[in-house]
Formats: sequence, structure tokens, C-alpha cells
Amino acid sequence: MNKRNSDVLVIGAGMSGLVAALAAARRGRKVTVLSRGVGALAIGSGCVDILGYVNGQAVSGHPLDAIESLPETHPYRLLGRDRVAEACSFLEEVCAAQGLSLLPMKENNRLVPSIMGTLKPSGLCPASADGDLLLKAKRVAVVTIGGLRDCQPNLIIKQFRRYPALRSIEFTEVVLPSPLGKTHRNITALDLARYVDRPEGVFWLADALKKACGRQDLILLPPVCGVRNFL
Repeated sequence: MNKRNSDVLVIGAGMSGLVAALAAARRGRKVTVLSRGVGALAIGSGCVDILGYVNGQAVSGHPLDAIESLPETHPYRLLGRDRVAEACSFLEEVCAAQGLSLLPMKENNRLVPSIMGTLKPSGLCPASADGDLLLKAKRVAVVTIGGLRDCQPNLIIKQFRRYPALRSIEFTEVVLPSPLGKTHRNITALDLARYVDRPEGVFWLADALKKACGRQDLILLPPVCGVRNFL
């Protein structure tokens, strides 16, 4: 679409840009989105934090209820709880329509394991990122792929063991051989995600995990499960 014939021009195709474009399109506007490159959205966790901390303290209770404790100039306070809740419902609806359902918000934030070995409070997340699975597991494999510098299982495990609730878990560090062979640079999670989008990539990942992690209760992976297919 020629941007001169658009009602709305959105710059950037990250989470904010895409949601803004969808909201405008739902209201019957002609929308053009301008973006360069793929950005981080393709390899993001799919989680939406909503409100994890207020004044440096973790939110206790429903994240939307904590909006009233924010400064009056905070965007959430200016919008109000009902409009923030409406926006969350809109996002859940859009994701579900694309087969990417999000777990609904609970009375407390979900604790999502991060690639830095932290438990991050999050309001909305896909089932694959639900930290409750980690809290219930006894044997957990923390996996990386050879040549992927951005994921260090030894650091992740060390950080996890700082949490009392995780200290009884038997963590195992697993390094899968890279399916891309020798490359002229360090590989990225996006390189691997694009490979896993292909049939041979899916077979590689499934076979490698079966051989290395067959007896684990839970497997923690970097964001390599595809850009389009979303295993």
C-alpha cells in the first residue's frame, strides 16, 4: 500500500508498532507499517510483563491492581486500569486468532525463567515459558548450541541456584553440536530459528534433544524454535 493513501503510518514493527497497527486496522483505518530488518520480536519470549515492579519492589497480587500505586504521570495511571485490561484482552484475542495463545493473567505475576538465569515476573506468556513448569520439575536440562555465545548454561544454572525454590532441582548443562557447521562468525539464535523453520532443522533439533535430554523433566532452550513455525 502506498503510504500516501494511508490513514495511519506506523514506524517500527516491534510489539508496540504491530499492536498499534492492528488496533487501527480493526477500526477500519488503512495502515502502513514501515520497518527495517526483523528486530528482536522474532526471537522474543512472547511474554508481556504488564507490571512486574513498582518502586523497585516486586508486585504482590494482580499486576493490574498495582497500577494505582504508580506515579500519576505514569502511562498506566493516565490510561487507567480498565483500559490497560482492555489492551491486554485485545492482545490475547489477536494472538489466539493466530494460534499463539497466551496463558491468562493470574492473581499474581507468573515467574518466567530468563536466559540470564533469573525469574522474571510477567503478566502474559505462552505456555512454553510458564515458570510454574520449572518450579514443579526435579531434573532440568539447560541447553545451548555450540557457537551460540548469548546463551551460557553454566551462568544460568549458577543464577537459578540463588533462588530457594530452585535449589532442590538437578540441573544439567547440555551443549548441542551446531547444525550449521563451521561459520565465519558466531551464530545467533535467529540463525538457528531460521534453520529450525525447515524440515531438516526440526528433525535435527528433535533428534539432538532426544539423545541429550531423554530423561529430563524439563528442557530450557534459547529462542531457536523457529521464526514461522513456532514449535
